[in-house]
Amino acid sequence: MRICMVLQGDFPPDIRIEKEARTLLQAGHEVHLVCRNKKMQQAEVTHDGIRVHRLHPYKNKSWNNILTVPLFINPVWYFRIKEIVKQYQIEVLHIHDLPLVATGLFIAKQHQLPLIYDMHENYPAALETWKKKNLTYWTIKNPTFARKLDTFCLRRAKKIIVVVDEQQANLINQGVSPEKINVVSNTVDVEQFEQLQIDPQIVEKYQQDYLILYLGGFSPDRDLATAIRGMKFLESTLPKARLLLVGSDDSAYTNELKNLVQKEQLENRVEFVAWIPFQMVPSYMKAAQVGIIPQPNNPFINTTIPHKLFQYMAAGLPVVVSDAKPLARIVTEARCGEIFKSRSPEDFAATIYRLSQSSINYAENGQKIIQEKYNWQNSSKELLKVYQKIQSGI
Repeated sequence: MRICMVLQGDFPPDIRIEKEARTLLQAGHEVHLVCRNKKMQQAEVTHDGIRVHRLHPYKNKSWNNILTVPLFINPVWYFRIKEIVKQYQIEVLHIHDLPLVATGLFIAKQHQLPLIYDMHENYPAALETWKKKNLTYWTIKNPTFARKLDTFCLRRAKKIIVVVDEQQANLINQGVSPEKINVVSNTVDVEQFEQLQIDPQIVEKYQQDYLILYLGGFSPDRDLATAIRGMKFLESTLPKARLLLVGSDDSAYTNELKNLVQKEQLENRVEFVAWIPFQMVPSYMKAAQVGIIPQPNNPFINTTIPHKLFQYMAAGLPVVVSDAKPLARIVTEARCGEIFKSRSPEDFAATIYRLSQSSINYAENGQKIIQEKYNWQNSSKELLKVYQKIQSGI
């Protein structure tokens, strides 16, 4: 089949897009991707077999960013997607996340195409968490409007992909037919992950520390402040503990975190590392004693799952996670780490200490369940089922 995926951000990188596209290409499908172009790169490229069609860049960077905002009312997106659909005789539209699903539905109706709505996250709940309530009501950044639009799109999409069981249950409770929903989780591609090389210099740099690793994006919903504050409570119980926050940028939130470190006088116990390429991820995990996911228990985090949980587990890294429902469920099932009370620095520290003293083989448990269950080799089968149903007209 000739598939057109649509991504609201720039590409590459995007781990989920790359894994899904690789699976579909290996199954004999032709994969096109329409994506944004904030970096003003070449519009037409091929990336690992994916035919990438970026939005045509405008000469002025500011205007380029404004005119290519991913909203369903944006004609720039509509005409670019429609161009690719017509030029390559696309048979399936596969839209990643809410902002452009309505645009895709309009084009799908015009060309009588099935549309897959791939929900990386619960977008309306995410907007509530990100506190975007003050933007103009007609933009998708308003959570109330996003919820209405989400309902509209869920009813009309041919198939829906979610990343975790909890979101599947949430949609069924909203009246979405279970037959429309498949869970394709953010699991790790074990074969690819195991091929990545370890940098011994990174491992050696932290060999004297009890390294607590966070690796991922920096935004308020990640609640990294709880982990930073928790380091105060580890000064006496775990003096070698060091918190390494990998993925920092020049955002206002990152500056807030750095100011918090100074305020708490934790400069010798907390380190920031800028965003790294995926190839370097295993090296930092190899250097660490525990990987953390402090995102708190709330409607947003309770309906999604981050890639890094499965990456930590695949690397043989014990985990400490918040009591968000999917995180707690998987960690309890796997016995690969410990769970702390959301937004509690004291409990975060106590949980880190408890894990450091435990005789449970968290690392082995995590790697075992990754090999048996939570891997992309299994998740990809669910993705292929979606396409098999579409090909069969189901």
